[in-house]
Amino acid sequence: EVALKMDIEGFEYDVLEEFLRNAPADRRPRWVQLEQYRKQPLNRAVELMLDEGYRISRRTRMNVIMERDDSHA
Repeated sequence: EVALKMDIEGFEYDVLEEFLRNAPADRRPRWVQLEQYRKQPLNRAVELMLDEGYRISRRTRMNVIMERDDSHA
């Protein structure tokens, strides 16, 4: 299984959008960790991953760990 951790100073959405548009489904990581402050609304990158079939698995004060939800494939 593959995990992806991203912290690229606000460019996560742009990079993820391009990756998801072009990568074959079997290349998508099982887990993705993104910066997301707990008390802030979900950022665009987290929303994108939710739309792409990931779910929030864990939250810390500054990050979310998202897991691919294969039950909706």
